[in-house]
Amino acid sequence: MKQGQGLSPKYWMGHHKQTDDVMLFSASKNRLDCCKLLDEAYGEDWFMDENFEVILVEINQVSV
Repeated sequence: MKQGQGLSPKYWMGHHKQTDDVMLFSASKNRLDCCKLLDEAYGEDWFMDENFEVILVEINQVSV
């Protein structure tokens, strides 16, 4: 860890590769819960579609 570095929240989210969109409803602190939320929304075979993936997203505050 670098000096002065702070911790930032990280969430697992569903991601659609072609549209580059993340599914905010699927945000979860653990991967299994994220997958369960995607199962409820898209059915249990969503992972068979190569355009969907589960990614870890880090949230950082930026000044505008």
